[in-house]
Amino acid sequence: MLIEPALLLERMADTLRHDVGPAVGDEFARTQAFMASVILAKLASELAAMDAEAVTAAAEHGRVARELRVALGEPPAGMAEALDGLERDGATARWNATVTALYGCRERVGPETFERALHVLRSSLRARVDRALGHAR
Repeated sequence: MLIEPALLLERMADTLRHDVGPAVGDEFARTQAFMASVILAKLASELAAMDAEAVTAAAEHGRVARELRVALGEPPAGMAEALDGLERDGATARWNATVTALYGCRERVGPETFERALHVLRSSLRARVDRALGHAR
């Protein structure tokens, strides 16, 4: 039976906090056991959050590409290629290429269409940043 890494870290933290720490006679060593428990619990929560982020990101880039196609109507050639790439995977380079392509076709699509598409991109990129910063807390 395989245990998820985050769950394993949580169990280790719990063991240190409730079994090992109280059983240690030396005050310094007991404090170290409790601190190790805190660190493992933090790692477990970060690992679980990263797993959730991966699932969200996997669905997000495809959704954003589809929303941009709707916002742009018939995307120009360079933009269509960038959207195809974003639809395939959500790598940072794909997001960068999409932003660059959108600004590159700004004149061809017109100001209203550009603003609509830019709003889709900004909202999605802001959500990505917010999720990434959530791990830092």
